Amino acid sequence: MTLEEVLHEYYDFNGYMYAFFSYHPLISFALLILNKLTLYAWNFSDLFLILLSRALHGRFRGLNAYLRNHLVLKDLAITARGNLEF
Repeated sequence: MTLEEVLHEYYDFNGYMYAFFSYHPLISFALLILNKLTLYAWNFSDLFLILLSRALHGRFRGLNAYLRNHLVLKDLAITARGNLEF
C-alpha cells in the first residue's frame, strides 16, 4: 500500500475533516500527523490526571490516618480524665 493510498483511505474514513476544503495529499498528511499528535497529547493529559489523583489520594489517606490517630488519642485522654475540655 503506497502513501497515496494510505492518505486517500484516511480521507475516506475521516471525511468530516474535509468539510471546508477538497482532498489534497499534503493536507491529508498534515491532518494525519496533527491527529496523531493530539491523540498523544490527550493520552498524556489523561495519564497526568490519573497520576495526580493517585498522589492526592495517598496524601489524603495519610492526612486521614494522622487525624484519626490524634483524634482517637485525644478522645481516649478525655474519657480517661472524665471531662470534656479541649
